[in-house]
Amino acid sequence: MLSALLIARAIESGEFTPAQAVDLCAANIAELGTIAAVAVSVWHHPYLTLSLALALLVVLILVVRRIVLTLRRLLSGDWYSAGKPVKETPAPR
Repeated sequence: MLSALLIARAIESGEFTPAQAVDLCAANIAELGTIAAVAVSVWHHPYLTLSLALALLVVLILVVRRIVLTLRRLLSGDWYSAGKPVKETPAPR
């Protein structure tokens, strides 16, 4: 998190535009709010927070898996089927 003084210096030096500074401040406030919400929820509802965190972990694993499969298809030259779902082949009997 950047302090207000560092953000003001970055705007003056031309490193940030004022719009980027507002964007950065909004992201920092959202991050701080998320951390505070998780801390309060862990204190009051530990099992609920744990189950939500595990569900989020599963969703993130599935998203990363989808990204890796799509990139693998794109890099192998299979451009047209990169956006289509993967068809699972049935297991031999």
